Amino acid sequence: MVIVIVNIELKNGSEQKFTEIFSAYREIVLRENGCISYNLSKEINLKSPNFILLEKWENRSLLDIHLSSTNLKNYVNETQSFIIKKEIEVFEVAK
Repeated sequence: MVIVIVNIELKNGSEQKFTEIFSAYREIVLRENGCISYNLSKEINLKSPNFILLEKWENRSLLDIHLSSTNLKNYVNETQSFIIKKEIEVFEVAK
């Protein structure tokens, strides 16, 4: 299994629109082959909107298919104007 953690810092005032777009996109991703889970969580106790996206995939090759998908490219284009900073970490579950 592969776990992806995406730290997202949003511009102030963009949280509602970002989460609306994410919710619609999440439904598409959950239907992709190999997607186990795809969840967005908001960090509490901060003035600026910070989120963690936690993804779980069956394996790296299915994640790679997702990463090259048109759906992801469209999502990035729709949301990039809301994002100040994004950091991505990818882990493989130890056997």
